[in-house]
Amino acid sequence: MRGKVDRDRDWAEAFALVAGTLMEQREVSAYRIGLETGRDPDVVRRYALGHRLPPAPVVAEMARVLNIDVAALFAAVDRESERIHAERNASGG
Repeated sequence: MRGKVDRDRDWAEAFALVAGTLMEQREVSAYRIGLETGRDPDVVRRYALGHRLPPAPVVAEMARVLNIDVAALFAAVDRESERIHAERNASGG
């Protein structure tokens, strides 16, 4: 059974991969997301780099700015998180 720390780490890394790709594709910076959501751009950047686990309301705010349905964003991150977890288990890490 996966522990909370492992799930959070995998989810934060997955969110960073998915959000980072969307930010790049849409040419949206952490600074812009910060401005449009009222969040500190440095904190947004930490979410986008996988250094912090974003709370659900922040994910929803970022989805709005990135012009993606919030359910689609959560689903994409969940899929990526499961992939990351499977790779870690396969490599023993």
